[in-house]
Parts: sequence; structure tokens; C-alpha cells
Amino acid sequence: MTSQLNWQAPAINRKKVGDMTVTMLSDGYLDVSFELLSGIDGSRAEDLLQKRGVPAVPRININVYVIQTPERTILIDSGAGGINGWGGRLQVALAAAGIDPLQIDTLLLTHAHPDHIGGLAGPLQTPVFRNVQQLFVHEKELAFWRDETISAGAPDAFKP
Repeated sequence: MTSQLNWQAPAINRKKVGDMTVTMLSDGYLDVSFELLSGIDGSRAEDLLQKRGVPAVPRININVYVIQTPERTILIDSGAGGINGWGGRLQVALAAAGIDPLQIDTLLLTHAHPDHIGGLAGPLQTPVFRNVQQLFVHEKELAFWRDETISAGAPDAFKP
């Protein structure tokens, strides 16, 4: 008799690129409504999925990347960290890949949606990647999130 996992095994994919090692790590997934996506007719998409026996709610993988160079260990995004029940498996994936969060000294955020920044803080809102020396965020991304007009018009659930 073999034992079975009661949870999904950590998803890791590693590739050597020159003197760098690029590691893809899965933070898990999120189930979203088609209403959150643009450029798609939700009812038509749900109908197409159901006709193919696929659940009508899209499941989106949350992946992050670690790039290890001779000089730096760079984390690209931090996953969802369990916010709204999304993801939350990054720490397990890092451990399975043999990457200590304290090795990460550079952080690059592609954008500041919850499924990209939710893993920055632990359950008690303590920083997970405490040795980060450099943070890269595009200036337009910062300007967007600092714009008081935009934040005033956001739904209450998204306000601090």
C-alpha cells in the first residue's frame, strides 16, 4: 500500500540560463469570475467550458519566479499568500526548491494586484523576505496606486 498526499505537491520548474538559474514556483491558484476579465463575454465563455466538461469558473495558476545569479537572488512577484483563499503555497514551494526566503535580496513586482503582492507579508503582517535590499516597481504602477482620485473611486473592499 502506498501513501497518498492529501494536498498538491509543490510545483517547481527550474532552468539554467547561462550563469543564472530560473525557478518557477507555484503559489497555488485562484478561481475567478469571468466578470473580472475584460474582452470576453462571460456567459459565452462559461457555455463553451461547460460543453467541454470543464468547470465554468476559470482557475488561474499563480506563479512566481526566482532568478539566482552569482551576485543576486531575485524574486519576481510574491504570489497571493492566501489572501481571499488564493494561493498561499509559496513558502512550501520555496522550501521544496531549497530556497531560503532570507536568501532573496532583490524583489521585482510586475504590478500590485493581490495575487502578485499578497505573499510579501506573513500571517501576522511580518515581512517574509526580510533581506531584500532592492525593490523594483515601475513608476507608472506606483503613480497609479498613489493616485487619490483612483483610490477614492475603488470599491470599499479594496480600500485600506
